[in-house]
Amino acid sequence: MTEPAASRVYVVLVNWNTWSHTVECLESLLRSDHDDFQIVVCDNASRDGSLAHLAAWASGREPFAAPAACPVSLDPPVRKPVSFVPLSRVEAERGGLAACADARVVLVDTGANLGFAGGCNVGMRYALARDAAFVWLLNNDTVVTPGAMRAMVERLRERRDAGQCGSTLYFYHDPTRVQALGGPGFDRSTSQGCPLPWTSPPSDEATTRAIEDATGYVEGASIMVTRRFLEEVGLMSEAYFLYYEELDWMVRARGRFTVAYAPRSVVYHKEGASAGTNRDAQRRSATADRYLLRSRLRFTYRCRRADLPAVLRDTLRGIGERVGDGQYRRALTSMLVMLSPRTYLGFGR
Repeated sequence: MTEPAASRVYVVLVNWNTWSHTVECLESLLRSDHDDFQIVVCDNASRDGSLAHLAAWASGREPFAAPAACPVSLDPPVRKPVSFVPLSRVEAERGGLAACADARVVLVDTGANLGFAGGCNVGMRYALARDAAFVWLLNNDTVVTPGAMRAMVERLRERRDAGQCGSTLYFYHDPTRVQALGGPGFDRSTSQGCPLPWTSPPSDEATTRAIEDATGYVEGASIMVTRRFLEEVGLMSEAYFLYYEELDWMVRARGRFTVAYAPRSVVYHKEGASAGTNRDAQRRSATADRYLLRSRLRFTYRCRRADLPAVLRDTLRGIGERVGDGQYRRALTSMLVMLSPRTYLGFGR
């Protein structure tokens, strides 16, 4: 392990068949006004040639044009080439190669679809083997403002009791609408996030602290963690292929770390570009629907078992609503997930 640098940030992105979203995110990150960082893209066995496309973008052979809807100015594109190093999973988890020291971007071939937690963990092992002071887990379907990274670093320096920090998240395609102020509250009767009473970023420290105190968990699209948090609490649990990793982290950190929120860390999130996640159940993909329910029940069984009867009742209510709406296939899938021992015992996808 290398001695951690005072402000060194490793930004970890997980890519799966969405290289164009990742490129847009990279273009925004490379405009950050916090200079001491390296970006680690962990590709989970994409089938669309993502690693080749990302290497071509970094080399300047793949042109970039910002989408018209992008809420952050990405014109002109960052100057190419962008220095990068390709790594295997084994190389990454051992801390990379000597050439990584001068690279702005590291492209890691994880070799398999490890899920969100598994992909992030490869990047975090790389960061811990090097000189990370902070690790920023950022969804690849986001774009960030230039001050987003610096604001999180500064907040974590102010809040020495905190191990995680969240951002002000806006919806990419509705950029005046807030998705989360750091993160939501938590409803134990459903094992789901619930809205906080604030609807806009705070303008004073007292309100910021109130939001932090009310936060149930940091929204997974943008989480910065300290090195100390990773060393004491550990990496994300890979029992969750998708979703609920951040809630599991919070439960494991309880009593040791609090949560921070950096209002000036502004991130725009497309939400569900890879898996089809959507807050509106009617627009959510069947894959996202299944993993959300499985992870919700698995989390409750593992971390809040006393709440399981209430969550099962809520699940049955949801299944009944789907039957009433004529969504028979999704209702059956939900019932099978709820009845499967694999859901609770933490194995299988």
